[in-house]
Order: sequence, then C-alpha cells, then structure tokens
Amino acid sequence: MAEHGRASAAAEEKRHRDAMLRHATGVGRLLERRGDLAGVVAMADLIHESTRWAA
Repeated sequence: MAEHGRASAAAEEKRHRDAMLRHATGVGRLLERRGDLAGVVAMADLIHESTRWAA
C-alpha cells in the first residue's frame, strides 16, 4: 500500500513540474509577442528572462 502512495506522489509531482514548465513557457512566449506587457508584472519578466537565458 505504501508503495502505491509513493508512486502516486511521484506522478503528482511530475504533473506539477510539467504544468509549471508549460506555464512558464507560455508566459515567455506571450511576452515575446506582446512587448507592451514587459515591465507590467515583475514575475512575468523574471520568467521571461529565465526561459530566454535557459534556451
């Protein structure tokens, strides 16, 4: 039973990481298309810069 719990927790953690990556990528793409949004939300700018430098 505990084995199943660990597998479920690991799967949930992977889904969470994948969702965060999709979100960060989407924000980066949005800021590439919409330059007028730059500087409006500090977290969005941080994500954009980090994804740009990670590429």
